[in-house]
Amino acid sequence: MLNKLALFILFFSLLSLGDVHAQCGNELKREAYQKIKGGTYLKDFRIRFEESSKRNPESDEFTIMLYKGVRYRFVVKNDKSKEGEAIIKLYDDFKIYASSYDEASATHHNIFEFFCQKTQAYYLSGHFKDGDKGCAIIMLGNMGKF
Repeated sequence: MLNKLALFILFFSLLSLGDVHAQCGNELKREAYQKIKGGTYLKDFRIRFEESSKRNPESDEFTIMLYKGVRYRFVVKNDKSKEGEAIIKLYDDFKIYASSYDEASATHHNIFEFFCQKTQAYYLSGHFKDGDKGCAIIMLGNMGKF
């Protein structure tokens, strides 16, 4: 019986070691989900990078299908324990539709909405400003028809 108890304790302590980056995990997801209130959660994307080039920072790109007549909300939630601030862009093959960073005023917007005018595949890219080390979650929600 003592061996089973010791094995049980060892197993769960090893599981807790794997959760060293908890802030970049479920807690971040819960915080972002609060900003989708009133809508329907669709999907989330995580980006995590070590420090990279300031001129050409590492980035991830995701393909998403969006439908005409639907209002979508994008929420960006950064891990506060890291210096990086995520910048995301929504675009297709021809045009950038939205970004979480306004270069003219140098301001970040952690929430933005997109009123989809055309059913098609769109691309969502994310990187960290100035190539800083960071971790963030991008959450997509359907806020209903417009």
